[in-house]
Amino acid sequence: AGAGRYRLDSSWSMQTGEAAEGIFRLLSHLEQDGASSAGIPEAVAVYAGLCRDCRSGGWYPGSPEIARRLSRPGDGLVLCELHPSEIGELRKNMHAAAREEKPAGRVHVHYRDGFEALGALLPPRSGPRRGLALLDPSYELPEDYRHLADAVLHAVPRWTTGCFLAWYPLVERRSRPLMQMKDRLAEGLAAQLSPADGGDPFFFLEMEFPAAETDAGMYGCGMLAVRPPWRFRQEAEKIRTCLLRLLQP
Repeated sequence: AGAGRYRLDSSWSMQTGEAAEGIFRLLSHLEQDGASSAGIPEAVAVYAGLCRDCRSGGWYPGSPEIARRLSRPGDGLVLCELHPSEIGELRKNMHAAAREEKPAGRVHVHYRDGFEALGALLPPRSGPRRGLALLDPSYELPEDYRHLADAVLHAVPRWTTGCFLAWYPLVERRSRPLMQMKDRLAEGLAAQLSPADGGDPFFFLEMEFPAAETDAGMYGCGMLAVRPPWRFRQEAEKIRTCLLRLLQP
């Protein structure tokens, strides 16, 4: 889960320049587009509005904060983080968010490995049967790719009404473990899923950042979607096209 939200004026943010080349550029291009921005996908508009709101406080929302804000009454949000410094920040940020506005759903923060938690907490023992599991490991170690494939292939048959999303970076030095992960997932999921899971039960979608160089670190990213909602793939492809345009230098 990471820290949940991040200061835009932190030394790390200023050093990497990711905010300037990412969210700031996206918001700036949307503002410059003016009336034409009305044609962007709804998900991009919602995300941009949320980021503008957070930017007024000097910070940027990570996926935990986005999920918290979009949750409904009765929803439950379980966040897992194992890094000893990040878990403290995550708890602090989620508590601060609860003070700033009443959260729509219940938020539970776990100091534990997300891969282990996925196997231990699924299927949900209470509440709605349907839900979403988002996997976003650090990928600092080559074995993280293998661990993700293991976790997904173990969890998917255990939670037959759950949707799964797994984010991964495109990094040249990790191209081999990434290819092995994708091959294993494609073979395993094809054997696990049936027509009852929908006409497009899983897919990979990737984008390379505009003007990025493949030998300069992360040059793009991808997402695995398992049991996505109807027309999710078509909407995701529209979002990718929109983001590629908005992130142009």
